[in-house]
Amino acid sequence: MYAKAALALAALMFASWRMSVDAYRSVPPSVLLPAVKGEPLQTEAEPGDSAPGCSRDGYSWTFEPLYRYDISAYVFGVSHKLASELKGVMAADLGLLWGENARDGLYRHTELRVRMDWFRASWKNGDHFNMDAAANTHIMTCDPGVYEKIRGVRMGDQVRLRGYLVAGSAETGRGGPLTLRSSVSRTDKGGGACEILYIKSPGDIQILGNGPLLWTRLMKFSGVGLVLVIIAWAVALQRRVRKEMAEAAANDF
Repeated sequence: MYAKAALALAALMFASWRMSVDAYRSVPPSVLLPAVKGEPLQTEAEPGDSAPGCSRDGYSWTFEPLYRYDISAYVFGVSHKLASELKGVMAADLGLLWGENARDGLYRHTELRVRMDWFRASWKNGDHFNMDAAANTHIMTCDPGVYEKIRGVRMGDQVRLRGYLVAGSAETGRGGPLTLRSSVSRTDKGGGACEILYIKSPGDIQILGNGPLLWTRLMKFSGVGLVLVIIAWAVALQRRVRKEMAEAAANDF
């Protein structure tokens, strides 16, 4: 009984995980907001603009605003930088798409994956996806509230993010400085083509619409159920062993 239940829950967890990876495809473009179907707004940084620095994990960071940046987009992937050496200031990578991709639903036949510091897109012959209207955006901040707010962003959400495209420099005390510089064009490719978006405060993050949660919740439910079944199985096995040992001791002449 326990083995069958465990196998069924494991299969359900795997299936729901697989579906959750592509959950962004299930949302039709008619559900997406007009703002998400537009283009990001990039304007010149002004003299009073600032992106406060901070010291995190042995790095002393300073940031220079290059441009103001305001983007409304559809989230096709999220990667929290838990294993990155930059996790002290880089809160997450967000896979974002907008414009033609959102307006015409091009994401629905495109496999999109956020992988470490980049994103991958693939589609079948005859289909189309506009790579200039999608990005893996590095979210940087020195504000703990921004970290908390970003953790609430899920695949399939529609978001508005405001901040600065920045150049960052970190002194480590272990040799030369570490430098990062944001892309300032949506049409560049390859290394250095990611936007580095510095967000100053939680109020600069807005979740305009929530994505589908069914598969994520089902995956969590089946995972918890699997753990409980394994615990129950272990307890039942322990009781059985104790019972058999007691019976053996009673019959030992």
